[in-house]
Amino acid sequence: MTQTRRGFFKGAIATALASQALTSPLPGLAENSQEQRTKARALSTPGDAPVGGTSQAAGKNYEATWESLAKRPTPAWFPDAKFGIFVQWGPYSVPAYNPKKGYAEWIGNPKNGWVNDPFVREMFGDQVTYWDFGKLLKAELFNPDQWADLFARAGAKYVVFSTKFHDGFCMWPTTYSWPKDWNAGATGPKRDVVGDIQKAVRQKGMRFGAYFSLCEWFNPLEMDNSADLKHCVDGLAYSEKYMTPQVKELVTQYKPDILWGDGNWVPSDQLKVKELLAWVYYESPIRDKVVVNDRWGDLWTERNVGDYAVGEYGHFWAGLKANKPWEEGRGIGKSFGYNRVEDVDDYKSSKELVHLLVEVVSKGGNLALDVGPTGDGRIPVIMQQRLVDIGRWLEVNGEAIYRTRRLESSPPEQEERKNKEEGYQVKLDYNGTGVRYTAMEATLYAICLDWPGKELVLKDTLPESGAVITMLGCSDSIQWRIQGADLHITVPQLASTSCLACMPGHSEFRVLQEASNLLPQYDTGGNVLASGLVTTRCRCRGLLLRVEERHDSSNRFFFDPIDHVAPRKSHISTY
Repeated sequence: MTQTRRGFFKGAIATALASQALTSPLPGLAENSQEQRTKARALSTPGDAPVGGTSQAAGKNYEATWESLAKRPTPAWFPDAKFGIFVQWGPYSVPAYNPKKGYAEWIGNPKNGWVNDPFVREMFGDQVTYWDFGKLLKAELFNPDQWADLFARAGAKYVVFSTKFHDGFCMWPTTYSWPKDWNAGATGPKRDVVGDIQKAVRQKGMRFGAYFSLCEWFNPLEMDNSADLKHCVDGLAYSEKYMTPQVKELVTQYKPDILWGDGNWVPSDQLKVKELLAWVYYESPIRDKVVVNDRWGDLWTERNVGDYAVGEYGHFWAGLKANKPWEEGRGIGKSFGYNRVEDVDDYKSSKELVHLLVEVVSKGGNLALDVGPTGDGRIPVIMQQRLVDIGRWLEVNGEAIYRTRRLESSPPEQEERKNKEEGYQVKLDYNGTGVRYTAMEATLYAICLDWPGKELVLKDTLPESGAVITMLGCSDSIQWRIQGADLHITVPQLASTSCLACMPGHSEFRVLQEASNLLPQYDTGGNVLASGLVTTRCRCRGLLLRVEERHDSSNRFFFDPIDHVAPRKSHISTY
């Protein structure tokens, strides 16, 4: 069931182009019911207050049962945030290699890892073991302030960092790692990586989340190098000696806003997961604000675990519930950890990632976009560029994303799983066309995934008389009319030296700034060329142009993502 765009909004519509970002509040839509307005305001409650009610989490005694834990309301800050960054970094970032272009962080998996791959041995020696990668994780170029600045420029509202992956390597100094020195304080970086990152992230105004693996491949009390992921030698002893103390140390020392557990295959009863989550919800110092995901063991049982559901590349193990927040997670490429084998064709374009963000948010979810730093602590430039492009789009169109809710009253379409352990696949379109909608109280946002041309038609959308339509990022007045049951909006044709707009194939609308010094391009005979303009210095912002270095010391610009200041003679193509 979809809530109609007629009679729902009292105050405004906003149209946004997901690449041509036409976003416009339309005050004056038909009066919605008191019940609908109350629901809309409840969904957009600011701060840490849970969705659907006031914060009583600290005073509620959550019992160690799935039924009791499921009653805990989700803090509203999480569904308001919409966009976060996931960081996958650890010893696996040293080889940064998966010949099959899959998850590079699984190189050490006892069943089908590839530490013995000929290339790995050629690079690190015939006697190399996975333990060597921990020692080689020097992180000599790691700068947490630079990372945080990049994530903030991307428009992210939270950052989830991999504090411990399945290899058991703890990215903070701890006495609870196995072996004792298998942590960043004693081996490799020899610094408190988690502490450094959480501090930098919070200084930039973002929330900090801790990814934590429930299993450990090599721990003799847990998998003990077994080829079976579900194998657990002594779950109770492992939990008491390692897992539970690790989580409590992370919670009390770093106070994460997100506790992102990973181990949907582990035996939760043996590991005392329910008891641990009851402590997090009822006694811990983060009980009021923390959100917990759903991958805390035995996920194929479809228990209502955690505050929100998480997926990888559209794959959700327990499926989506109608009233439960959800998050799509994926890498910019095909791996979460950095994979040196990937090339440019393995990475999603800025256009595709913006479209994915719009797709996810319009269907009620959050997007956690992963970056995989190198072993020395650098975020690859291609990943940086994608994040900066997304941030520029959000600078103009963030109003249509943050704190909004979907119009759909049910979660997005998901395929039925073939068996209980495979999970569900949710259809998410990276190359969609047409319009996606989001809403905030009495405001409707219509986000165009491709340039609508001279006129945008919103089907079955009837604003009241006196409504005003605006276009985010543009001060021009917008003309519109009603024809039948549809709203027809005249799209501004922005083409002047004071307000140059890019209209490439993926329909991103951006403004070319500081372009008043554009001059005609002449051929060798002195004739003006119709194909372009020349500028001696022009800043090109947004999903706009690609720069091609030329042997004649000038640059040729094409329509593609870039933020570039051209210090030399440059040619701006118009074809």
